[in-house]
Amino acid sequence: MKAELHFYRSIQKSISKKEHERRAIHEVKPAIKSDLDNYIKSVFDGLKCAWFDDGQIVEINAVKDYDECPRVEVKISTINKKREIK
Repeated sequence: MKAELHFYRSIQKSISKKEHERRAIHEVKPAIKSDLDNYIKSVFDGLKCAWFDDGQIVEINAVKDYDECPRVEVKISTINKKREIK
């Protein structure tokens, strides 16, 4: 299975309008704590309690951005194996 996670952090209030706009259009990425791996582990731990075993994941794509509406978007999908013909 493959996991795609997109983490949206809130935009700080104490920045300039110009900097706020840069973050709102995802031009600037959050390079502050918490680390992306901690976010991923938290989501997988939460999903494990609901219905999901993260041991099934063999591929991960994760991104951190700023946004007006903080949230986490998660997409879990199967990986289609292509048979190689020799």
